Amino acid sequence: MRLLRAIPMLLLTGQSAMAQIQEPSPQRNYAEIRAYLEPKEGIFVGQLVRLWLEVRSTGRFLRAPRYPDLDIDGAIAIMPEQLGVNFSEGQGDDTLIGQRQRYVIIPQRSGEFTVPALTIAVTLADDNEQPKTIELRTNPVSMSVTMPPGAEDLASIVTVQKIAVDQKYDGISETLKAGDAVARTITMNAEGTLALALPKIVFSRLDGAQVYPAKTIFADKINRGTYRAKRTDAATYVFSRAGEFSLPPIKVTWFDPDTKTLKSEELPGKNFSVQPDPLANSAPEVETTEKGTSSQISSVIVTMLEWLRTNIVSLTLACIALYLAALIWRRYAAATMNAVRSFISKVLSSEPFYFLKFRQACTKGDANNVSKAFWRWLDCLTPENRAATVEFLSRQSKQNDPLKPTRDWQQDRYHDALLTTSATTDAREIFRIVSSFRAKVLQARKATRVPDKVELNPRSVTSGSAPT
Repeated sequence: MRLLRAIPMLLLTGQSAMAQIQEPSPQRNYAEIRAYLEPKEGIFVGQLVRLWLEVRSTGRFLRAPRYPDLDIDGAIAIMPEQLGVNFSEGQGDDTLIGQRQRYVIIPQRSGEFTVPALTIAVTLADDNEQPKTIELRTNPVSMSVTMPPGAEDLASIVTVQKIAVDQKYDGISETLKAGDAVARTITMNAEGTLALALPKIVFSRLDGAQVYPAKTIFADKINRGTYRAKRTDAATYVFSRAGEFSLPPIKVTWFDPDTKTLKSEELPGKNFSVQPDPLANSAPEVETTEKGTSSQISSVIVTMLEWLRTNIVSLTLACIALYLAALIWRRYAAATMNAVRSFISKVLSSEPFYFLKFRQACTKGDANNVSKAFWRWLDCLTPENRAATVEFLSRQSKQNDPLKPTRDWQQDRYHDALLTTSATTDAREIFRIVSSFRAKVLQARKATRVPDKVELNPRSVTSGSAPT
């Protein structure tokens, strides 16, 4: 009887032991991701916000995670640093290995923003040390953005503590005359933002002068999450007539988040007195001929008068044409040369020119020169409101990783270390791949009519209405 009672107890004990033996061990390739904003609240229009992505895993990373482009309507959103920050931390008996990567978001309007969910591909080592790719997806993140007080009527605003503004003039002299040129250059420097977010400078037009704006130069310096922005705008004024000219002052405004006030700095204008071109008003001197009393001089004069009578129409037209040509050249030579120089400058800063430089670098085969020429060309191919990344252009051409041989260049773009010879494959083969990629990007851009410039700072609406 006791034996019969003990049988069920033995069966239960056996089942418990079997369950303990069959309990699975902790998953080695466990991985997770989270996304969060810094700061999370109190965000103003034009303020730099960091979007942090943290990837953590109990396994070993075989290669760095690949992060996609980030698109947010009404905001500048880029990943300025190609390499993330590695870290490790303990969690119970396990050690988690991870990487932090940050995006930069600068909202250009007020209202509610939603950072969309992002899919990150992570490659880990499995139990057999073989690569295993896992796709992680973040949750959408929301943020509320407020228009700085007093900036409602401004076309754009940037939120930083300070903007250092400087201007200079080239070509100024006390003897300016029609046809001369004066260049005005304005430079802005700020910390805690990107050059794309700094205010746009508009050069006013002048009656009696041609204005030739130069291409804006953007420069960002990034050091361990610290951002320093520099923007340079310039324009050349060519005076086509004499008179008094006045270049108006230019005001640069920003919002200080510490004092919660608008601050501005006004760059003074300049007055010019342009004199007439003395060469333009000079008339050919008319030489007079003394009357001769001898018959030989009379004969010569008669012969000349006869020739003039015969060819008077052709000679008059030729003299008028030569006089007008000389007058036009003397008066507008400087303006014409400045226009030619401006055209040459545009050609030398165009995308086809930098692609030609990249081709020449590939022909020579030096790895570092090829990498530098590649990024200079890619900056010209990318619209001005975006940072140059292969991922963005790949989406335009609908290709998946078309420039795989250039992956090492992307990791070394923000580093001073030189590329080794093994960092690239055959330069001629790379040029063939890049040339095909360029053709597809230009074809896709032409088909979809992607604009080169997008207004990043639309005028904000009044309170109570829907954001644009």
